[in-house]
Amino acid sequence: MGRNCGCVVVRVLVTGCAGFIGSWVVEKLLGEGHEVICVDCFTRYYSVRLKEFNVRGFVSHPRFRLFRFDLSSASMGELVRLVSRVDCVIHEAAQPGVRSSWGEGFEEYVRHNVLATQRLLEA
Repeated sequence: MGRNCGCVVVRVLVTGCAGFIGSWVVEKLLGEGHEVICVDCFTRYYSVRLKEFNVRGFVSHPRFRLFRFDLSSASMGELVRLVSRVDCVIHEAAQPGVRSSWGEGFEEYVRHNVLATQRLLEA
């Protein structure tokens, strides 16, 4: 049983775990006793150091695992293996903001926000 929520402990995949929202989700899940598997590619859209700061408190936690890779370029086999190991997926990985959704940054925006989501759903 989870310590705080009274629910069964589950293995959760959190994508985008180094971002602002993702890191808070991880903290809450670990606090409730869940096992948390995380994926983040630590893009340079904003400070990588800030993202590393966001996960610093979890890296030594016994129920936390971090995989640093890009969902949009990982092999489908790798994604299937990852998803098959969890009970639940919380998908927070995305490039934040809308400014890059047009113009020069459009291709990267689509890769991180659309293609990564599509590939995760297919897995």
